[in-house]
Amino acid sequence: MREAPLFSVIAVCCNVAPYAERMIGSIRAQGYAGFECLAVVEESDDGTERVIRKAIGDDPRFRVVTLPRSGSASASRNWGIDHARGGYLLFVDGDDWIEPDALEGFATLLAAHPKLDLIAGGSYDYRQLADGVPVRSGGHMQGTPGARFGSGVAFLESVDFADRWIPATWMNLYRRELLHGNGLYQAPGRLHQDDEWTYRVFLKAGAVAVAPFRHYDYRIHAASVTHAPGPKTMYDRAENVKSACRFFEAGEYPASFRRTLARHFCRHFLHAPFLLRNYSGKRLRRLVPREDCRRALLACLGTREQFRSYCRIVRAAGGAQLWFIPLMYLARKRGFFRLSEYFCRFWLNRFLPLFRNGSGEKGARHAG
Repeated sequence: MREAPLFSVIAVCCNVAPYAERMIGSIRAQGYAGFECLAVVEESDDGTERVIRKAIGDDPRFRVVTLPRSGSASASRNWGIDHARGGYLLFVDGDDWIEPDALEGFATLLAAHPKLDLIAGGSYDYRQLADGVPVRSGGHMQGTPGARFGSGVAFLESVDFADRWIPATWMNLYRRELLHGNGLYQAPGRLHQDDEWTYRVFLKAGAVAVAPFRHYDYRIHAASVTHAPGPKTMYDRAENVKSACRFFEAGEYPASFRRTLARHFCRHFLHAPFLLRNYSGKRLRRLVPREDCRRALLACLGTREQFRSYCRIVRAAGGAQLWFIPLMYLARKRGFFRLSEYFCRFWLNRFLPLFRNGSGEKGARHAG
């Protein structure tokens, strides 16, 4: 058997024929050659598998795997966690690509610090124009480039976890045993699965470093399934809320981290998907239908016990988040959702900035 490579790149592909060649090309062009790539292709109707096989050619580092359609990237990523041979896993979505020195940069960092469980990376954002050309429009770094931490908890405590942390799966490099050994799999078939998966991974991680470079190129385009408003995206977000409530109640995290975790839940995905109706694609300015939001809200907070669990998270977060309890209570009632939505927007855009300026509370202008 061949020696296990340092890296396994898990390329997740479904209906990405227009983008797959660039994605595969960016992996083949890596300056560091010690990797394998598992191109996991879910059943597609646009010829994605054909494009990928042509782009790979006879490169022995690549393996194409086909899976039935599952409804999200989770099944493909989970397959990669179970079948990869590399010591570290890098996930790439089929409509994105990676920088040519990405793996070389990670290898250099691991040579200096071989016991890392996780490396927090960085990204460039590209907005796709009408002619199909992606134009750089920003990007993200997670923490101070080059910083190191003794644990994932210490890393999360050092960054603006409650407000601006990016939970995307592809933002980080993971030790395979961290995921496989702890059973850290993503919810099958669920969109926006990163929201409830990535924080669990960091809370389990040992040593963490922040890469001193950006490795990922993220394409923003209207055809992305992540940005498609509709019932599925909202019900999947409702499932994330239920998962968050269960996790918070279980208490499998340091007690000192309780308030920070609660604030993250409140500001990242407990409120905005429902009351702002824009969390399926904020940058694309597309609102989710109001009725889809109301029904999804009832699916996760419709019962008395569910709402009590939600209230415990909000009370733990404290501060300005407490104002959302009456708003969410009213939003569950037929005929009051629109009113709650109106007050939520007024609160976030007018009063909350004044509250934070006066109280010294830091944060972004949203309560997602």
